[in-house]
Amino acid sequence: SAISGMKEKSGEIGAKFAKATQEQREAMLSGLQGIVDDKDKGFEALEEANRMIDEFVKKGGKGAAKINVAGLRRDWDLASGKLVKDLEREGHASCEKGYNMLMASQAKWESRPPELKATLREGLDLIKAGMICCDYMNQLSGQAFETKKYIDMRRLAGDTYKQLQ
Repeated sequence: SAISGMKEKSGEIGAKFAKATQEQREAMLSGLQGIVDDKDKGFEALEEANRMIDEFVKKGGKGAAKINVAGLRRDWDLASGKLVKDLEREGHASCEKGYNMLMASQAKWESRPPELKATLREGLDLIKAGMICCDYMNQLSGQAFETKKYIDMRRLAGDTYKQLQ
C-alpha cells in the first residue's frame, strides 16, 4: 500500500541520514519538514540536499547516499491521495452519524428528558470529529464537501445543549 511504501522510504531516509554530515543532515531535515509545511518547497530542499552531497563528494569528501526525491514525491502523492480519500470517508461518516443522531432526538428537545444531554453531547462530538477530518482533508488537498447542514445542526443542538447546563 502507499502508506507502507512511505514507511519503507522513511527507513531508507533514516539510514542515509545516519551516514550524512551535519550540514547534509540539516538540509535533509529542512526538506522533510518542508514537505509537511509546503510540499513543493520541501521537495526542493531535498533536491538541494542532494546537490550539497554532490558538491561535497566532488571536493573529495565522502557523502551520504542521496535521497530518491522523485520516488519520494511519487510515494508522497500516492499516500496523501489515499489519506485524503480515507479522511473524506471517515469525516463524512462521522458527521452523518452525528447529524442523524441529533435529527432523531430533535423531537425530544422541548420535553428535555434526562438522557437528552448525553445524546446531544455524543451527536455534537461526532460532528466535531467529522469536521476535524474534513478540515485536515481540505488542508491536504484543497477539496471540500458540503458541510452546511452539519454546521447548522451543530449550532442548533449546541444552543439546546447549553440551555441544559
